This record gives sequence, structure tokens and C-alpha cells, in this order.
Amino acid sequence: MAKKNELAELSMGELIEELQATKQEALNLRFRNATGQLENTAEIGKVRKQTARINTLIRSKEIEAAEAGRVWTMSEAVEETTEQTLERTARKVREGTVVSNKMDKTAVVAVVSRVPHAKYNKMILQTTKLYAHDETNDVNIGDKVRVMETRALSKKKRWRVIDVLERAK
Repeated sequence: MAKKNELAELSMGELIEELQATKQEALNLRFRNATGQLENTAEIGKVRKQTARINTLIRSKEIEAAEAGRVWTMSEAVEETTEQTLERTARKVREGTVVSNKMDKTAVVAVVSRVPHAKYNKMILQTTKLYAHDETNDVNIGDKVRVMETRALSKKKRWRVIDVLERAK
């Protein structure tokens, strides 16, 4: 563990690495304590104090950077140290048939999927009803649509209509 004045001289990336190391050390100490291998339990408190000290230094460096006109956040420092970009996970896309459009700006889409039976492994059809947001109210019953997962828009609505694949006849 580095001393307080040594920590103040570290750069943001080095502080992040030190923080990760102390968190790992705290985890190891907790495991050793749980298994009865840790004799001096005061070490856990020291590591927690060190973690808090590093977090304080990181926050103060962020504030100094903001006052200087440079916005520097913890996530930017992590990106600099690990040099990887975080990508948003791909959203689920399903295709189904509209079974109801009676609600305002909402369509109920039935998605049929083939799944194996749990005991017999025979492929069976499973229908799932999805409540999808339809901003323009232009889908009708029987239309084939493509829906995409989105944030929760209401109690049951977590999907939105992205295209109408085929209109009902």
C-alpha cells in the first residue's frame, strides 16, 4: 500500500490501477477472514481506508480538471488505462403478427418461436405476446411487423415497432 503523499503524486490512470489493486486486496482479505485464515482483522479496515483515500483523490482530480475547463470523469480514466471502448449491447429484434391494436400507440404482437419440449425434445410452437410502442398508430391486426427491445415505456411495454414487413390483406 502506498502512503498518502505518494498517492497524491500519482496520475489519474495510476490512481485507477491502485484503486483496482486495493479492491482486489480487500476481496482477498474478506475471503481469508471468512475461512479463518486471517489473524489480524484490522487489515480489512486499513484497506477500506486506503480505498476511500484513493476515491477521494480521484474525485478531487476530477474537480480540478473541471475547474480548469477539462471535463475528466472516472469512466474516461478507466478508458485511458484499459484502452478499450465500451459498446452498447445489441438489442433484441423479433418478428411477429399484430393481434391487437385497440390501445393508443400500442400494438400487441404475437411472436411464435420453436422450442424443444423439456421432456420429449419434440419441437413445439411457443407464442409470446409482446406489447410494442407504435408511435403513428399505423399497424393493423394481421400485419407482420419487426419489433426491437427498448427501455420500459410502461408497465408491460418494453418493445417498439421498427418496420411493417407485410400488410394484412
